[in-house]
Amino acid sequence: MTRNNLFRLLVYSSIFAGLPLSQASPPAVTSVVLGKGDSYEQTSAAPPTTAVSHRFQVSINGGNLDAITPPTVVVPSGTQAGTVTLSDHSSDEWQFKNTHFVDLNAVNSAYGSGTYTTTVNGTTYSTLGFPSGVFSPNIPAASTNIGTWSGSVLLVDPSQSLTITSNVFSTNFVADRSRIALQMYGISGSEIEDDFTSSANHLSIDIPAFSLTSGQSYDVNVTFYTFVNPTTVNSTGFVLPDTTTLLGAEAVAAFVTDTHFTITAIPEPATGAAMIGGIGLIAGAWHRRRRGIRR
Repeated sequence: MTRNNLFRLLVYSSIFAGLPLSQASPPAVTSVVLGKGDSYEQTSAAPPTTAVSHRFQVSINGGNLDAITPPTVVVPSGTQAGTVTLSDHSSDEWQFKNTHFVDLNAVNSAYGSGTYTTTVNGTTYSTLGFPSGVFSPNIPAASTNIGTWSGSVLLVDPSQSLTITSNVFSTNFVADRSRIALQMYGISGSEIEDDFTSSANHLSIDIPAFSLTSGQSYDVNVTFYTFVNPTTVNSTGFVLPDTTTLLGAEAVAAFVTDTHFTITAIPEPATGAAMIGGIGLIAGAWHRRRRGIRR
């Protein structure tokens, strides 16, 4: 997965979108998502500290969407106040993103607080928006039970089982209003998320031994989501949103922080030597057998 795909918002398609829709079906919207967030790259065992991008993004997911009228979003305040028309699209997604910011405060200045009226395929979603201020999660990071960092890549022995564990989602985490996703692409069953009702504040995935292919690299993403709403605030001032189902589509706004890193499967020297030795034994046995046949 490329860096451009990580803020879909990363896993929104897998969170909200259902099974693929038949190409013969009419257009159907499964999610309407507004997001503000930061992206990080982890390049060592130490957690990352400097974001590589800051962005505002709108993502419309569903099926057979390529023929619909381009969706629009009315930004209520900020330097980018006005109507935004989404243009980047495929059959299952329309999106808009702006990454030209120095930090998340700059994102907030450009795309301010208030209700963002979003119109998709003739349907208007008028309950989405952002409160004043920044409610971003802490920086995600991952630790593993095996492996060595080299040149910004984590090298692991594919003959050993691998456990990847996220750090604790501690800042702006509220059960039922937060979400964690931990994904390793390219391995079946290794893409997991918690759900909206979970009180867990970290996640782990276990990759069995010999699941990784030697010499192949794998993208790993750790993502923390804080869902927001411009109107509902608790006694401490923290925004407590509800994910609202509107006309069959999930409609949410969120602050998102994600971290990406790369794992490459490299056999340990002892493992590689054992494999070579085993091949040598087989070759030697075959050579002796052929010599016996010649006699």
